[in-house]
Amino acid sequence: RVSDELNEVAIGDYLVFGLNQDLSTTTFRDIQRLPPAHTLTISAGSLKLRRYWTPTIKGEIKFRDNNSYGERFRELLSVAVNDRLRTDRLAISMSGGLDSSTLAAISCNYLDKESVRGYSVAYDPLLPDQERFYSNLAATHIGIPLTHINGNEYSLFEPKAPADMDQAEPFLLSPFTGQFHDLLRLSADFSRVAFTGYDGDAFMTEPPYVYFESAAKRLKFNDLATGISWYMKSQRRLPPIGLRKNLNRIFKKGAAASYPAWIDESFARRTSLRERVQESLEPKLHDVRPSAFAMLDSKVWAPLFEGYDPGATKTLLEVRHPFIDLRLVEFLLALPAVPWCVNKHILRVTAKELLPTSVVNRPKTPLAGDPALQLVRHRSVRCLDIFEVNSQLRCFVNLDARQSIANEVTSDGLYASLRVFALNYWLTNSQPIDRLASEQSINNFALHEKI
Repeated sequence: RVSDELNEVAIGDYLVFGLNQDLSTTTFRDIQRLPPAHTLTISAGSLKLRRYWTPTIKGEIKFRDNNSYGERFRELLSVAVNDRLRTDRLAISMSGGLDSSTLAAISCNYLDKESVRGYSVAYDPLLPDQERFYSNLAATHIGIPLTHINGNEYSLFEPKAPADMDQAEPFLLSPFTGQFHDLLRLSADFSRVAFTGYDGDAFMTEPPYVYFESAAKRLKFNDLATGISWYMKSQRRLPPIGLRKNLNRIFKKGAAASYPAWIDESFARRTSLRERVQESLEPKLHDVRPSAFAMLDSKVWAPLFEGYDPGATKTLLEVRHPFIDLRLVEFLLALPAVPWCVNKHILRVTAKELLPTSVVNRPKTPLAGDPALQLVRHRSVRCLDIFEVNSQLRCFVNLDARQSIANEVTSDGLYASLRVFALNYWLTNSQPIDRLASEQSINNFALHEKI
């Protein structure tokens, strides 16, 4: 009795933002989703939703000496790791960065080193990528084996198993589906539990400028002077100013550039899509921790967790994320932003005893280029441009206004255009709801019985 009519607002959000912006709904009009940090109770014919956690700063943490900050952080991180192990072997998605490498090192305090294995994706020689070098360096220092997947050997939307592209909602269809699922299958061959390093950046990389701004407005001149002094000594330069103006400019530029010209105009009017994009141009920034609270307000967490769930991966593997532990998150939110949350200072202090110096001091750097753009330039992508068009797709997209994938020169433009292909694939291949729901229920039950 549940209709399989689509939720056009969710479709519009997916095409423009890449994610549904209303986390209480799904791609289907008549199927709702339990929002993050909520419980749902059904009793005597009534249904109640209750929010059980809201991110807040209850008060800034002040220890008498600097060593206590690092000790408390390591204690909480160790507890978060240990609580998520509960197994005799662990696979870890391990780049050459600080987050996942630290988790691997701490895990070895609870498991034998031969019981911990790292798995990583490297894009050399497609890109001048240093992840292989740094991840090998970290793994050798820790004393655990590390397996690399060559990301340049995969094409976009190239599944390695039929079920890789069989997803309940279109946002779960990744252009890197082949390497993503292969990494999980390798992990599952070794363990039933895997860790990721998501997302140390969200809570430990705070631009210091707003801290200075806020301290000045609150007349906290001692805090302001101490913060500026620490910044100048550690960064060897004057602190930048005008963060709020810069952040607003960045948000506006990114959102404005991301509205695709190929969105069907009548569809946009039906769903007030342009108005919702305009609303996204005015972010509300927290006074003290703007970056952390902006990330906590992001719509990415629920889809991220759902994408790793065994119901989506069809793999006997539970993927866990120790940095997203409420005890740890609340501690990090309450830390003085300067110095502890500038350039992951709190994590670097902890990692000094665990990782090689070159990894600890490695600056946070993105990949040296977008692998998707490089794959488009080096591989044939005609199948992503010329495909059998589902009739429903034309209700959302003006295909005449969509240029060739090979002609996309920016990452935003490319990923937006790839979502057209993904949506068409999903509309064509998604199963009827009743069959989909029953199969997922059976698969999930069997999965948990095996685990």
